[in-house]
Amino acid sequence: MPKDTVFKVYPNGIDDTEALMQAFNDAKAAGPGAVVQLSEGLFKIGFLDEIFDFNGYFLGAGKDKTIVSNLLQPPFISSYNFLCGAFCFLPFSCFSYASF
Repeated sequence: MPKDTVFKVYPNGIDDTEALMQAFNDAKAAGPGAVVQLSEGLFKIGFLDEIFDFNGYFLGAGKDKTIVSNLLQPPFISSYNFLCGAFCFLPFSCFSYASF
């Protein structure tokens, strides 16, 4: 994995959605194999547009180090859906859990 194509995202404590989307857009523009790397910390994510044509890696700092929280969490949706193994931001918008 080339180290010059790593796009790091750091939590800002309020809403990290824009920074995460920017990292994915930058990684897509960099080409296949690019990395979106979440640092250690709590990420608060709101509405996340679907991410198409991303051919790279989505990584965190490790289990219990990188935590993703859903800002748009209605009472019937969990931040992590254990049934399908995906983070669910809206009823029909999920992305698969990667090793964080």
